[in-house]
Amino acid sequence: MSSIVITIKSGRVYADLARFIDVAGNPRNGVQKLKQYFKSVESGAENAAITVQRGSANPVAATGTLTVTYASMQANDTVTLAGVVLTAVTGSPSTGQFKKETDATVTAANLVTAILANATLAGIVTASSALAVVTLTALQAGVCGNQYTLVSSRDPGVTVSAAKMAGGTGGALTTAITYSRGI
Repeated sequence: MSSIVITIKSGRVYADLARFIDVAGNPRNGVQKLKQYFKSVESGAENAAITVQRGSANPVAATGTLTVTYASMQANDTVTLAGVVLTAVTGSPSTGQFKKETDATVTAANLVTAILANATLAGIVTASSALAVVTLTALQAGVCGNQYTLVSSRDPGVTVSAAKMAGGTGGALTTAITYSRGI
């Protein structure tokens, strides 16, 4: 299945634009509301930049792994995922922290909990653990997940599979075409 990605930039705040989105989920009403919005842009009643890109078929999500070596990990070691820093602690973890606890398997599970609790990371990756290995999978399938960086402050405390998540294929968007009116 292929896709078309439409990005709309407007000077309006989201609440103002919400009238063009059918939150009830009725496809016919949703299409009618979008049609109304596009007609408003076309007529000049609304200012917007509309970018259209065609995506490829059957994209595959990027993945990466973090392997925990309990004996080598120390308090205050960090793991940075897509720019978000998570810090190992030996006490009770707070936001942005995970507990080094018992062994590599438990510590890996604690790292997964910290990843999923982080609003930024939970919006871009899923995470699971098996024994000492944390597996990350980009939520958005395609090459876009290949940009998410993986950094460890102490290897082998936590060993990253690569500097970035990898293996995301497809979903590559064609050159964008932007139609701009007033923006």
